Amino acid sequence: MINNKKIKQQGFSLMELMIVMAIISTLTVAVLVVGGKMFSSKQEIITDIAIAIPSAVSVCAKLHRGDLTTCNKSSLMRKVQTLKEKTVCGDTWTIAASATEVVLTYPLTSCSDADDIGAEVVEYVKELPRISTDISKTKYASKSLQITYLRK
Repeated sequence: MINNKKIKQQGFSLMELMIVMAIISTLTVAVLVVGGKMFSSKQEIITDIAIAIPSAVSVCAKLHRGDLTTCNKSSLMRKVQTLKEKTVCGDTWTIAASATEVVLTYPLTSCSDADDIGAEVVEYVKELPRISTDISKTKYASKSLQITYLRK
C-alpha cells in the first residue's frame, strides 16, 4: 500500500535562501556607498580646514613677518597648491584676515548631510592648536562653518 501523506517541509528551499542573500547584499552595498560618501566628504573638509588652510596661513604669516592682514584667499592658494577654489560640496569659501586672526567661512550649503558634518568638524577642529575655542568665533551655523585661526 502507498502512503499518500504529505511530507512536512523542514527548513528553507534553496531559492528562498538565495532571494534573502540577494536582498541583504543589496542593502549592504547601499549602506556602504552612502556611508562612504559621507565619510569621505567629512574627511576632505577636515583636511581643508585642519591641514591645508592652516598650513597656508602659517606660510603666509612667515613670509610677511607675522602680518596676517596680507593673507587673502588668492595668496593662500598660491602658497599651498592643494587648496581648491571651491569646497568639497562645490561652494565658494572665503577668508578674512586681521592683525591677530584669520577667519575662514566654509559653506556647506550644497552638502546633503551638512548638519551632521558641520557639528562634527567644529568639535574636531576646536581640539587643534591655533584654533579659537570662543564659541562665537569658531562655529557651525546656517549651513556654514566659521573657523578662526589665531596668530602664533
